[in-house]
Amino acid sequence: MTEQSMTEQVIAAASAGQPIIDRMRGSIANLPGLQTRQSTVKETIPLVNRVTTFVVETCRTDEGYHGFLEAFTPEGMVRLYVPPRVMARIYAQHAGMVKKAKSDRAKTAADTRRGKGIVPFQPKTLADEEDDAFEDETG
Repeated sequence: MTEQSMTEQVIAAASAGQPIIDRMRGSIANLPGLQTRQSTVKETIPLVNRVTTFVVETCRTDEGYHGFLEAFTPEGMVRLYVPPRVMARIYAQHAGMVKKAKSDRAKTAADTRRGKGIVPFQPKTLADEEDDAFEDETG
């Protein structure tokens, strides 16, 4: 499926009055090698006793990951299609935030160790190895 064919499908779906989510799900449903993963999450806001059920589905095709989100609230249902470029951006942002959080935790742990007087690991350099060899020879 090319970018152009996706655009054509969206235009055809809009002109037929069919929701984009249904058109996109239908267009990738029978592709060879299609992999999907679906999860359901119930989110409860205890203060107002409001429950929202989310159905999240990710499909992998040759062109990338497609996301489908359905939210069921007391007021009704909201359905959303997330195209591969947007899914890639969401993943990149998530990966960047995870990397930053790991870096921050590592810096905090290193500062804590320094505060306790623990010297961080320092790999030996060639000069250190030569000094050790000289000390072994001179005894």
